[in-house]
Amino acid sequence: MKSAGAAPRTGTAGFASVIVYPLWHVGHQNEAGDDGSTVHVDESGVFCDESDGDDLKLLGIYSTLERVEERVRQARLLPGE
Repeated sequence: MKSAGAAPRTGTAGFASVIVYPLWHVGHQNEAGDDGSTVHVDESGVFCDESDGDDLKLLGIYSTLERVEERVRQARLLPGE
């Protein structure tokens, strides 16, 4: 199986290594900013805290960036926030 045009590599114990692309939807609800604003990114990357009300959904695991981009286009057409 090829991923993004690259040949599979053989990894540990002879299993083929593949690149996968997880796609998440994050609905930020936390108000952790200095002015009470919603915080999306902090010094370590995207900030998500489900205990503060952030809503995380895994939209899928994809084998190519092209498939991710198509799923994003489809998701933007759906109703919701």
